[in-house]
Amino acid sequence: MKTIVGCLLLALTEVALVAAAPPKVTRKVGWEAIERELARPPRAPLPSLRLLDALNEISFEHGITVFLSNPAADDYSSEPLYTPRIDPADRKPLGDVLTEMLAPHGFVWTIRHDALYITTRQDLENRMQVRVYKTLRVHSLSQQIRIQRNVEPKTWASAGGPGAVQALSPDLLVVSHNGRVHRLIEQRFQRVLRGIKVRTPKGIPRANGSGTTLSQRLEVTTHLQLIETPLDEVVAIVADVHGVAVELDREALEQAGLGDDIPVTETFVGMRLSSALSLLTDRLELTWGVKNGKIVITTLEAAEQSPVEVKYDVRRLTPDGQPDALIEAITSTVAPTSWQDVGGPGSIEAAPDGGALLVQQTFAVHREIEALLAALRLAQ
Repeated sequence: MKTIVGCLLLALTEVALVAAAPPKVTRKVGWEAIERELARPPRAPLPSLRLLDALNEISFEHGITVFLSNPAADDYSSEPLYTPRIDPADRKPLGDVLTEMLAPHGFVWTIRHDALYITTRQDLENRMQVRVYKTLRVHSLSQQIRIQRNVEPKTWASAGGPGAVQALSPDLLVVSHNGRVHRLIEQRFQRVLRGIKVRTPKGIPRANGSGTTLSQRLEVTTHLQLIETPLDEVVAIVADVHGVAVELDREALEQAGLGDDIPVTETFVGMRLSSALSLLTDRLELTWGVKNGKIVITTLEAAEQSPVEVKYDVRRLTPDGQPDALIEAITSTVAPTSWQDVGGPGSIEAAPDGGALLVQQTFAVHREIEALLAALRLAQ
């Protein structure tokens, strides 16, 4: 666990302070809104600037929250990084401009938790995103083979890589890979594939006393500016501002050699509380979940040792009452190393009638499963 100090703290504080200013346009919330903005040319010219200053300007001009990952922040703190001049007259999409801006420094971008997530190439390769694609003219099994052969062929599970693709039905594919590879798939197969993009669905897994009120409050927009704020104070602020019960799993933190006074320097403006919690715990290498109607911040190890059981109604997705293909799609694409078959803590089994799945997993993995099932329903 790292403590954010020195140059790294300075870098992150700069991001927080600039992002706190009201953007010139409405702040973008959700995957599709951010992608639409990234498809447009830059709204204003930028001279050659330090990388953080350029990212802050983009955040301000385009209403996009920018988050610098821990690996990227570590690299940034080692030396000043500068960007080339940006001219909107070039009419390049902002996403392409960002790619060119970040590439010389070994950085890449993706969209994660309602934010433009800046990280290193190596870190991105380890961050899988699950998406559903609807095939338009060709059988999904044929498309599965074509994708594995033509898009980064060495990165798929069939070649020993981390990516996975599963044909769920004749016209549906479930693909797990990093954001860069998903963009390549969409570019190269745009005439025969349509991506079904669903952000993490509203609500939370219906287990451990979670209710509709808490689900709704997690979807409320938050505005938090934190500068070296101890973690226990952050918890109190979130509880007070949003009217929710939040607690630290102090026993788990203590077992990991951590205190409740870890300093936090972040700004979350115009994003869902659930996304802010995910980014906050991502920064601290922790995780969050819900237990007995309370938001609980804990360690990754403790979360794995206390899986949550959720029953998913999948009758619409398994009309023949045979859920085997759906189970295979889930376990091969959603946190594939976390299932019991490969030594992980998670389990999944079908109810006797095949119309429901009983899943034991961490809260974070349940949110991914819900997003996948929502996308599959939308694709039908």
